[in-house]
Amino acid sequence: MTETEAKAFLQGLRSTARQIAEKERVLQLMRTRLTLSSGKDNAPRVKASPDPGLERIMCVVLDLEAEKKALEEEFSRDRELTLRCLSRIQKGQYCAVLFFRYICAESWNTVCLKLHLSRPWVMRLHRQAVAIFAYELDRCLKRYIEDT
Repeated sequence: MTETEAKAFLQGLRSTARQIAEKERVLQLMRTRLTLSSGKDNAPRVKASPDPGLERIMCVVLDLEAEKKALEEEFSRDRELTLRCLSRIQKGQYCAVLFFRYICAESWNTVCLKLHLSRPWVMRLHRQAVAIFAYELDRCLKRYIEDT
């Protein structure tokens, strides 16, 4: 696997996390549009509403929840693979840079603050870490293919 492919894989983690967060934000907004009440059995029920779009909103909410669940499963799988690869990297600073940036989805400034390093130094570490991560990711993927 090339360094560019490995970096794209890592950036995909951040992208997927952002998509999950955005879907959750939209879901929360749409859920507030729905008026829920509790019945005698305390199960949530939708109140009768003159709003003809209520059923449509409920369908969109269900679709978004399914999309969010699929993204969460993808994120979980890719996160697990990333953590497995990071565990194989010997140098702690390499792991830390990649962990904070891609698993925790931190900004570069936050990564610098957490590691107590300057931005140029963190960027240098990042380039080196991605190169090693690419090698480990390639090994992990080959092992996965052999096992399946």
